[in-house]
Amino acid sequence: MPALNLADLPVGHIFGPISITISDQQAEAYRSTTGGEATPDLFNGIVHPLQLDATAIANLISELGIVEQRIETVHAGQQLAVHRASKPGETVTCVSTLKSNNLRRGSRWATIQSDFTSEGGELIAESTSTLILLADD
Repeated sequence: MPALNLADLPVGHIFGPISITISDQQAEAYRSTTGGEATPDLFNGIVHPLQLDATAIANLISELGIVEQRIETVHAGQQLAVHRASKPGETVTCVSTLKSNNLRRGSRWATIQSDFTSEGGELIAESTSTLILLADD
């Protein structure tokens, strides 16, 4: 699938849905990589909420071809509201929506909102990320 050009996408564009399943090993690797061994009980038995968001952002980066096209990019802001913890092995669905998409002084500023839901449709978390890409357009 060819990469999407962010400049061509209208506000309201939907990315996904994608399915995310974090294994026990992946959850533990994320905890240990991000300093979780200092507080081993804090996220014991659950998926760190930022791991879900990082997985969704990695998917967006892939869909937009940022790495392949070597687009200079800054993840400029992130907000996350967690409604309940996700457990390793649980399948979570993520749907992301392009909330803003503007060209400013040679850079493309995009705000993307992601909703994470359980298999039963329960809202697990919501995130908003701002990406700044050096624009060619």
